[in-house]
Parts: sequence; C-alpha cells; structure tokens
Amino acid sequence: MAWYHPHQHGSTTIQVPTANGLIIIEGGPEWMPDSSGCREIRELKDAAPEQILPFQLLPFRLPEAASPQGAPQWANDLDDPNMQVASRLYDPANPLCCGEGAAKHEPFAGTATDRDLVFVNGHWQPRLALESGKFYRWRLAWATPKRFAPLVILGPDGQPAPCEMQLISKDGVYLMQIPRRVDHALLAPGNRAELFVKCTGAPAAKYTLKAQDPAASPIGCSMGNTRQVVVQELLSIEVKQGGAEQPSPQQKVCAPARAGYVADLRGASLAAHGAASKLKRIPLDFTFHDFGCLVNDKNFSFPDPDPLQLPLGSVVE
Repeated sequence: MAWYHPHQHGSTTIQVPTANGLIIIEGGPEWMPDSSGCREIRELKDAAPEQILPFQLLPFRLPEAASPQGAPQWANDLDDPNMQVASRLYDPANPLCCGEGAAKHEPFAGTATDRDLVFVNGHWQPRLALESGKFYRWRLAWATPKRFAPLVILGPDGQPAPCEMQLISKDGVYLMQIPRRVDHALLAPGNRAELFVKCTGAPAAKYTLKAQDPAASPIGCSMGNTRQVVVQELLSIEVKQGGAEQPSPQQKVCAPARAGYVADLRGASLAAHGAASKLKRIPLDFTFHDFGCLVNDKNFSFPDPDPLQLPLGSVVE
C-alpha cells in the first residue's frame, strides 16, 4: 500500500492532510509460497475482513515557543507550523486567514484553535464493530506531514485491551519474517503498516484505539521528542458476538518473497553474496536555514541542478 499527496514546497502542511489518497496493489499467492512456510499466514490474510484506516492530521496547535537557548521564533514557525501560521506565511496570502492573536484565527480555525485534530478516513472518532475472536486485516496510513503516533488499543480502565496485533508489513513491504506480534504500532509521518487485529470480549464491550502519550503509556513506549507525539482517541471498537476464537498464527515462520527493490542490503547479506566491497558511504548533511532545507550546505530545488551522484553497481549507505 502506497499513498499520494501534493508536495508544493512551502505548502505541504496545508495540502498533505486534506488532499491525499491510497494506492493499493495486491500481490498474488506467489509472494507467500508454501515452500517458505507461508501457508498459514496466507490463508489468514485471504480470509480476514479488510479495514482500511487512513489517518489525516490537521495541525492547529501553535508552533513551539522560542527559548533563549533554542531556535528563534521565525525558525520554529517554519519548522513546526500549524494551519494558521502556514496560511499566514503563504504568498499570496490566504484571504481566510489570519490576523494576530487567537481571535483573528477563529474564522479559519473554528473551534480547533491551538489543538491538533486527527480524522480516520475523514471521520471524527468513528466506531468499528469487530466480532470477538476474529482476525481483521488493518491497513493503516499515517497520511500527515508531521507528528508521531504510538498506537495502542486500550480498555475502559486505560490498560491494554484483550486485543492482539500481528504486524506483517511496514511502508508497503513485508517484514523479512512474518507475522510479528506487537503491543503497539508506532507511525511516523507518511508511514503505513499492515496488521492482523483480534479482540475478544463480551458482546458490546468497548475499547479505544488511541495515540498514546509515551510518558503515560502502559506498554512502556518512550520517545525523546514528545512534543511531536499526537495524544488523541482515534476510534472506538465495539465487540460483537463471534464464533469460535481463531488461534494465533505461529511467529516469524513465513519468509515472503521480496521484490528486487527491497533486497536485503545489510552487511551480513552483502558479505554472504561476496559483495561487501560494493558498499559505499556518501555523507549527507541535512540542515534547516531560512525558508528551506539545505543538503550538504546547498539549497534543495527541483529540478536539482547538482544531484547526488550514485556509482552504478554500488550499494550506497
């Protein structure tokens, strides 16, 4: 699963969350052959009802305030803009936005001033009905230019719900060995993930998929920059009466086939194929300066007049 969005430099904060879509390309059974231990997980994939869950974040929270030891306010406004600030910086100016002060932002922001909002497939905190004991195939897309989301399923008491998550792919690429049982799914800007999800409980039991504050997480998730983490209830789960509970699949027994563009390029794999000498390291330095990013101290532009040169036949790190 891939996704598309506009990418006009200087406007991505406004454009990306509201003008994006998913591209789903299905693979055949040859990607999960029996010979690679994949029969069980392939049959589970084919039988599991699919639920496509793209998340759209509208950043209305104010940019980080400048500090004497940190970046100046103009740099924070550019690096961490909300909808109002991004609109005010745009040229030509957005006629719907913005004066100075929260009151002037109201016509554009409505009740969202100073608060980030995440929608699920365009809906505010929708409800999913899941049969107890049945695996569903969740396809997640964090279709947003900013913020991280440690996703967990919690019960009414704020503790982990009796749900099971089996991760099989990230960013449209199967893991090397699947499935992998996880207690949370961490999504960064642009990330996609595919999981099998099963919840159990009495009919009408209610759970919540939440983007969790790492500091308060019952699963022990931690992040250094918690300002960029979303904290919000994303959707509710209501358990329905189900049949016999499906057993959990065996862990990491399936080695899916991999396309050439996702070959294993780790050091051990290169050495095993006699290609360790092919590894080249090209330094890349990304810095933020004025209105834009610098790559090796040069402004990025498109088309790039001075693109990076990658040696043909080499593996570049």
